Amino acid sequence: MQKNNGFSLTEVLVALFLLTSISLFILKQQLQSIILLNNIIKKFEVLTKTSNEQETVLTKNLEVKAKIVFDEEVSTN
Repeated sequence: MQKNNGFSLTEVLVALFLLTSISLFILKQQLQSIILLNNIIKKFEVLTKTSNEQETVLTKNLEVKAKIVFDEEVSTN
């Protein structure tokens, strides 16, 4: 009677199929995570740019108003 000391071809193929399936699933999850993070980063960049532009506009408005008030003070004195 001979003792079987290895795996059958079917067992090896099933194991390879399972490993490949798991690897592809993990890669798909990583890709989805990367896409999600990139979208979040893009939205954050847009919000930051918008915020900076609004801050610039507000600063210019305040500078104009301060100049108007200063000019009025100078002209009345």
